[in-house]
Order: sequence, then structure tokens, then C-alpha cells
Amino acid sequence: MRTFETLLAINNISVPVLLQEQNRFLKKLNVAKAAYCMVAKAMSAREKQWDEYRKTLTTNWECEFPELAKVETEPYFSFTNLDEAVNVFEIGVKKILDFSTLYLLYANINVKAHTKWLRQVVAEAPENCDLIVIRSNYTPSVDVVRNFNLQVSAHQPTVIEAYGYCPVWIAFRPGEKIRTQNWCMVKSNSTVEYRVAKDWSFVSPHQVPYTLHKRVWDFLFFVNFCIDFYQIW
Repeated sequence: MRTFETLLAINNISVPVLLQEQNRFLKKLNVAKAAYCMVAKAMSAREKQWDEYRKTLTTNWECEFPELAKVETEPYFSFTNLDEAVNVFEIGVKKILDFSTLYLLYANINVKAHTKWLRQVVAEAPENCDLIVIRSNYTPSVDVVRNFNLQVSAHQPTVIEAYGYCPVWIAFRPGEKIRTQNWCMVKSNSTVEYRVAKDWSFVSPHQVPYTLHKRVWDFLFFVNFCIDFYQIW
């Protein structure tokens, strides 16, 4: 952040030559300097808030994220005199302490990190994968988990949402278009499972009981035939 003296030089503010004007100038200078100190405190609070967001991003995505100075331009203050400077600084403090703009910056980076992670997960899927399953460390109810696992076992896309809109477990096709905007799943708290497509050249488990059943009926039919044949003779 620029020093107060540097800011004065940029805006061409200097001590008057006339002695009678210097005292009044110095009084206004002290007021302006105090107002700029509030700007510095506001910037310190903003940087502290960003450090919290940055810490969350680093934890969630297991990589480093830039400091505030590298993602946001330093505020510029333009004025023609010290009275105007005080007003400009006061307006600047309000804008700096508006953390909503900072949160939007954090949210945008988070969405990009989600998208990058999803692309990586899909890219690492085996060639014959037909379902990708991501589970966060959120623990749903037993019934919800059972239904989810049944769908996954059947190789069907499904999702578990917290609060009715925030996916915490999800199963999807590798080529499926997925929106990650409301995901509660992040890289650090999730496990990824790749479900491989079944080889339908083998007999499915459902066919085994049918085959045994058919053989039993064939045997009983043969026994009955023998009995009928014996009775006739």
C-alpha cells in the first residue's frame, strides 16, 4: 500500500510557499493523514479477511492460493486538495470494508477450483468406467445411504443433497455435464470411486436361479412322464 507522502506527491499536493498559508495547510494535512490511517486499518482488515478465505481454499484444494495484492488491485485515491482527500479517504474506507466484493472473489476462485478438480477426476477415470462416485465426509442417514448404494450397485447416476440443494454424495457418468456450483464436496474431504462397466458376456447372478429352477422342472417333468408311462403299461 502506498504511503501517505507518496499519495500526496502523485496528486501534486505540496506545502504552500507563503508562510501564512502553511499553518492552515499543516492542520488540514494532519486531518487528511489521520483519515488515511483509517484507510490503512481498513486495508489491514480486508487482507485479514482474505487470509481466512485463502486458508479455506488452501485446505479444501490442497494447493497454495495468491495473496490479496495479486488478485485485487490496490485502491487508487485521486484528489486536488486536502479537504477533498479527506472525503475521498472516508468513501474509500466504506468500500474497502465491504467484504461482499471479497466474498465474490473467493466464490469465483472456489468455483474454478471445483471445475478444475472435476476435470481431473474425469480425466483419471479408467477407459471402461461407466460411473464416477464421489463421497464427502458428510454422513447421511442410513436409509439414504442404502438407497444411494443400491443405485450405485445398479450403475445408475444418483445424488444425496444436504439442505435440499447442496450435493454431498454423487454418482454420475464420465461424459455427463455436471454443475459444481453448490457442491459441498471438495478435494480434501472426498473420496473418488470409479465403477467399471459390467461384462455382459458372463451370466448375471439373476440368471443362475432361473437356470436351476428350469433344470428342476425339467427333472420333475421327466419323472412324471416315467410314472405316466409305467401306469399305461
